[in-house]
Amino acid sequence: MDTIQDPEIFRQEWFRRFVPADRRELARAVCFPKGDRPAGGSGDPLWHAFGWRYIACLEGPAARAAFRRQLGRARERGKTLLVYRERERAVCLWTPEEAAPEGEPPAFGPDVYIADTALHWTYATGDGEKMGPYFARSI
Repeated sequence: MDTIQDPEIFRQEWFRRFVPADRRELARAVCFPKGDRPAGGSGDPLWHAFGWRYIACLEGPAARAAFRRQLGRARERGKTLLVYRERERAVCLWTPEEAAPEGEPPAFGPDVYIADTALHWTYATGDGEKMGPYFARSI
């Protein structure tokens, strides 16, 4: 798969890759309440699919540990990762060498999704300490 850099395509592809088909209708109502193509600040964050349990995932410390393992693999292989900043509706490429030594990403803030460029896995931050982080593999 080519690298996804269009924010709306990223949202749609992320949703398709991580939300099981039998839960998509319910999850779509949570993540895309105003239709399939939210604009600007409309729509809820994709990570709500984790909070509503539509996606099987790891949470909190277990999610951070899984992310650190993937980050280590990406560093070893010289891979670039995708970062989607939902509040800005922006997708960028990120080099794992920019992470802190303990494997945490830089302070991207809330509503951020990090994934390998093929969307095999994702790490998502929620909005506040009680929401996330989350880690999931594609279905």
